[in-house]
Amino acid sequence: LTAIQSAKNLNELKRSKACLFLTEVALTLDEVVIKFKNNEVPHGACERMKHFAINMSRVLDGVLPQDQLVDYTNKLYYAHEIEMLYKDVMDDKSKLVELEKAAGMFHAAATIVKL
Repeated sequence: LTAIQSAKNLNELKRSKACLFLTEVALTLDEVVIKFKNNEVPHGACERMKHFAINMSRVLDGVLPQDQLVDYTNKLYYAHEIEMLYKDVMDDKSKLVELEKAAGMFHAAATIVKL
């Protein structure tokens, strides 16, 4: 392979991994929203979201702008405290809309990265 082709393949591999990562985050948030709507606490989702937040910078470095990466990481890290978030949602249903928007944001980011 030429250096250019090698770089292109690496870029495609990184974008593919980034797309998968963003999709998994979005699907986890979708799961949380569904559980919250059914008045259930989605145990297990908190650990996934925490690990997604911790690893986001490593996986998405160079794929998303730094300010967007920081924003996404902070939002996801806040959301990983499921029990606290569940209480917030039960007290204020507009928080559920925010979660739905966050899931949509990650779905959209995955699609953009894929293109």
